[in-house]
Parts: sequence; structure tokens; C-alpha cells
Amino acid sequence: MEAIRFIASGKQAFFKNPETNGKDMSFSYDHIHKIAILGMLGRTLGLGGYTKRKLIIEAKKELDPDFDESTIPLEFYEQLHRLKVSIIPLAERGYFPRNIYSFNNSTGHASKENGGNLVVRYKILEDVAWEIYVKNDGIDKKLFEKLKDALLNNRIEFEPLYLGQKKFPATISDISIIELEKPDRISKISSLFIKHDVKLGLVKFEEKSPFLTSCTLPKALNLEYGHVFDTFWFTNHTVKEVCSFEPFYSYEGKVLHFH
Repeated sequence: MEAIRFIASGKQAFFKNPETNGKDMSFSYDHIHKIAILGMLGRTLGLGGYTKRKLIIEAKKELDPDFDESTIPLEFYEQLHRLKVSIIPLAERGYFPRNIYSFNNSTGHASKENGGNLVVRYKILEDVAWEIYVKNDGIDKKLFEKLKDALLNNRIEFEPLYLGQKKFPATISDISIIELEKPDRISKISSLFIKHDVKLGLVKFEEKSPFLTSCTLPKALNLEYGHVFDTFWFTNHTVKEVCSFEPFYSYEGKVLHFH
């Protein structure tokens, strides 16, 4: 099966985790996630995002205050959510350094403190890079061809692409069109994978010290209820058993989990 492969990297990234948003600090998810990837691809194609949807909702509510905003789709997600992605963190043990990023929000709407200035603090990811694979599981073929052409020829409709927020620009590199294969067997998984899809075995003796990192990431979006989450693992443990071969493909010796 044909897929798009590319590297997404940057000096800094921040994929806001609303569940850890305290009064003084906002935290990032540990990795880029499917919704963020679809957002970047949507900007590449010129598809509307959250800002366009918000403007449409505001216009509708001026006419009808009781208008149900959940009926207005998020354009990039509506058109691209059938794409499947696989994500390989390009960091030792899948862990990126963290740092504190602070800036002043002085719009006057952010704070009721004297001067109307709010100091915003993010715990961000630094020196990030992910190897990303995207395969078509049902979007319009012409749209998928347009996406391939746009990435290969740097025809980005809405620039810049960014890693979670516009403050953190993304570099997209090493873009190629590849052919995925179905693996005959699965002994190790090179990408992030959904925890409940796999039963793990032990680490082989010739491997480096064993590691298993776990993180909760969005895997889908419901406009009424918000993100749909799952637990993802990244590990050098061997695989004892998989629930199904359906989400797994291989490329150049790497076994990839798609979701």
C-alpha cells in the first residue's frame, strides 16, 4: 500500500494538554498526535481549521443564539480523518527534553490584574523530531494526490506549518512516497502503538537496557465532546502477541502501527 513518509521537526513544540492546564502552568502532550498531524496536512491543502469554524459559528449565533455549534464541521478533520498515521519518535527511548517557556499576554482580556498583563508559562518539548507515515484509508483519491503533490513540491497553502502553536514552527523534510507491506510476523514495533493492541514479551539480551514509555494522546476528535484518547506505548520489548494484524504494516524492516 502506498503511503507518504516525512520528518516533522523543530526547535520547540507545544501540543496543549487541557487536562493538565493549571493556573500557573500549561503542559504539552509527550508527542505530536494524529489531530495535530491532520491539522498540519490541512494547512498544507488550505483546508479550514478552528479559526474558520469559530467565525462561522459566531455568524450563525448572531442570527440564532440557540444554534447548535456541534453541527458545524471542522473542515480539515472532516476531510482528512480517514487518513491513518504512524509515528516514530526520533529520540532516545522516545523522550524529548522539556523546558519552561514564558511570555506576557497583555491583550487586556487575559487578566484582571493591574495593568492587564498575564505571564503565561508553558512546559514545552525541545529539539523534537518524528518520523511520520500517512496512508489513505478512505479520503478522496484526488485529495490524497493533491496532498502528495503539495508536500513533494512545497506547495503549502497556509504557511507556516507549526508544532502545536504558531510560536513553534515546524520543518517538514525527507518527504517521500513509499510502499508499505504487510508483515509476516511481528517481533518488535518501531513506532508508537496503542497499548491494548499488543501483548509484550521480554527484551532480547543483545538489546540495550529495556525501556517502555507510556503516554496518553488524542487519536480522534468529537466536536461535541472533544478529543478521544488512548494510551500509547513506545518500547524495545519484543512482542508476544497482537490482537490483530490489521493496524500493522512494515517498511524497510520497521514494523509500524497505524491508527
